Amino acid sequence: MLRRLLHTSQCYLWRTLPISEATYSTICGLARNFSDNASEAAVVNRAGMINKLLYRSRQRGFLELDLMVGLWAEREVPRMSSDMMNHFAEILELENPDLFKWLTGQLIPPNEVSSNPAFQALKGHVQDQLGESCHASAHAPSGKDWVRGWDDSWRKQPDASSPTSVDEK
Repeated sequence: MLRRLLHTSQCYLWRTLPISEATYSTICGLARNFSDNASEAAVVNRAGMINKLLYRSRQRGFLELDLMVGLWAEREVPRMSSDMMNHFAEILELENPDLFKWLTGQLIPPNEVSSNPAFQALKGHVQDQLGESCHASAHAPSGKDWVRGWDDSWRKQPDASSPTSVDEK
């Protein structure tokens, strides 16, 4: 009876949160299917950790990272082991500009970041997304900064190609 009540109340609580249907069903599956050896507290702690990681993944304050990290996390976090969740929590502590450049290949990450299994999985996802959605000529080669703005290309070329007024032509 207690398990049924716990399951019903947890599913109602999580159903009111803005999470995907897959995440909802995974969390409710955890609440419904915990074994006799596991305590209810462990299930609640795991669900709390999942919610925390999902929130921090989607609310970074950097739109590109919100999308890259948040979408990956929504799919992967509910299936992660506790160790992998801890590794992912370490990644979420990193600064946004650095994380963005490391994930997109603009900078090489330090060894402690590149050896993190959660970072490796996330970077693989980001690289796959870039390969599918961006033409190779649309972004800089690996290890190079991306173009900062729409008008930066003329700054590096000879004066002949710089913007000119109509009167000069």
